[in-house]
Amino acid sequence: FYYHIFDSFNILHQFDNLIKMSGVSDFKKRKQIEQARMTGQLAPETDTETGKMINPHNPDFISKRPWYLGASGPSLKHHSKQKIDHVLSMSEADAIFQNSWVGKNSKSSEINQFRKGACKNCGAMGHKTNECLERPRPIKKSAWKTGMTIASDDRKLDLEAYGKLNFDGKRDRWHGYHPDQHKEVVERFNKLDEERRIARQQAHEEARKLKADKEKDSKKSFKSKKNEVIENEPIGSAASDSDSDSDVGSDSEGENEEFIEKDSDKRDFQGRVARQGGLGGAQMATTVRNLRIREDRAKYLYNLDPNSAYYDPKTRAMRENPNPTENPEELAYAGDNFVRYGGNVKEFAKTQIYAWEASARGQEIHPLADPSQAELLHKQYQEKKATLKADQKQKILSKYGGEEHLKEKSARLLLGQSEAYVEYDRAGRIIKGATKAVAKSKYEEDVFYGNHTSVWGSYFDKSSQKWGYACCHVLNKSYFCTVEA
Repeated sequence: FYYHIFDSFNILHQFDNLIKMSGVSDFKKRKQIEQARMTGQLAPETDTETGKMINPHNPDFISKRPWYLGASGPSLKHHSKQKIDHVLSMSEADAIFQNSWVGKNSKSSEINQFRKGACKNCGAMGHKTNECLERPRPIKKSAWKTGMTIASDDRKLDLEAYGKLNFDGKRDRWHGYHPDQHKEVVERFNKLDEERRIARQQAHEEARKLKADKEKDSKKSFKSKKNEVIENEPIGSAASDSDSDSDVGSDSEGENEEFIEKDSDKRDFQGRVARQGGLGGAQMATTVRNLRIREDRAKYLYNLDPNSAYYDPKTRAMRENPNPTENPEELAYAGDNFVRYGGNVKEFAKTQIYAWEASARGQEIHPLADPSQAELLHKQYQEKKATLKADQKQKILSKYGGEEHLKEKSARLLLGQSEAYVEYDRAGRIIKGATKAVAKSKYEEDVFYGNHTSVWGSYFDKSSQKWGYACCHVLNKSYFCTVEA
């Protein structure tokens, strides 16, 4: 109660000071004007924002604008609903952004120096260095060092000034996107496509020129060899036996091109073995009925442990061994993988892959219709491939040497035996002979600081859980030894 009285006295005192400062005559004039407007002798006041008439009978606390909304003339606009209370829909928010959008063509080319508070990578204002979305530049070429190629500042549109966003407007995934931004993507794609087209055209021209040059060289070499044969023919046939390495290699490659294994032709046949139901996988459309005799034991009954091998009831498959601790050769069932990858299954898979590759080259080979033919051709293929590989290896060794490096080392050298005599006792200590060298680390060892006689870390205090020195039990590494003191 006393506080309210004190506040009312302060208001009256301030009102009296205001009258004294403005003068009694001015205060009387304002009152006379208000009375005249109420009686209709003078025109009423007009709203400064809307231009409409204000009722002269309104009190001052209604017609005057509050101090926290800023000073202005007589107006009733502050009584209307504010923009901050207006709810913006998704379409309204998008329309506001489209009207205020500025393309990326207006780069800050006028700015030629780094500004304080800008991104050190691109030089733009509005984000930090660790939040920059541009490509990281080297430190020497960054905007912070060079002051050049400064990116445009971030333009953030505050929609809260226009009103509150509704549920859909807050979750608009395309908010802030303008369709004109996609033009940059199209232009960049067209430029890259044009560069690729030019590069392909240049590569084609170079290949054509190279092929033409090779044909010319081959024709010249053929003519020169023919002339040499004609000139050396009466002398003897010894000259005709001398062949260059390049000629031999080219002839062998032409004849045995299909037996040369290339990196792109290497295939792992195990990767092509189907996970269930035979060989071939997705490349071989086969249907296998996994049926069993009623007297046979079910696969899931070999081991009743739920953590053992997984059994697929749909395909009736158990790939892993249900009893992995036992010898799989002595078990009645060791998993589908044991049967699939055991015996001659791997050889049959290799023959199958050879048949596929041969049929792709135009040969008619079918391992199921004629397995003997497929097996014989595969065996001949392997033998011819092995002989070709051996011939190539022998040619390389005869030309460059190094055959002594391919010989196997003796077992004594491989095991690291030596003539050094070392004698040990029952405890394993060396009695005679050279002691084994102790491996040294890159850190200094047996270095004592502060008059300590032990190294740091030789003592551990359980109560404080800290390391220290064993000589004085000091737990601080920088302290001097206190034993001598």
